[in-house]
Amino acid sequence: MQIIYKHCISLVVFLSLTIYFFNPIIFENKELKQHDIEQWKNGANEIIDYRKNTNKEALWTNAMFSGMPAYLIHVKWKNDIIKTNSKSLYANEGDDEISSPDVIDQASSQTEKTIEMRRLNRERKLISKIDRAIKKIQDNTYGYCEDTGEPIGVKRLIARPIATLSIEAQEQ
Repeated sequence: MQIIYKHCISLVVFLSLTIYFFNPIIFENKELKQHDIEQWKNGANEIIDYRKNTNKEALWTNAMFSGMPAYLIHVKWKNDIIKTNSKSLYANEGDDEISSPDVIDQASSQTEKTIEMRRLNRERKLISKIDRAIKKIQDNTYGYCEDTGEPIGVKRLIARPIATLSIEAQEQ
């Protein structure tokens, strides 16, 4: 019986401290400041300003950790892919090699167009994956494996921000 009282007392103390600590959040509808989010907003300012001034994506920023690649902080892949795809499609319309009388030139031109169309198709699929990742961020489900529900490793997400499966789930 003595042990049960000790456990009950420790549980009451724990719950009291929890309620006291989270009182502003639970009862006053306040938010906890998330340092990592605030840090990102400040670190991304340099990249966003560079984009506004030059209309290009920054490759490096000195804003965080004495410098780091910009793609780890804030990058707009989607817009760049769409621009590149549009330019590639319009550039390929004027190809005169297909109407060339030389069969080798025709074959070479057709092979180049096929390779280019495959690249464009892969990039189009990447855009949809980026959109899905953004939706997951908004839904607070980003970073969790779609198969197992377990968290995807941070190193994997840094290497491939659009990853939807953990390494273990992808290997199966």
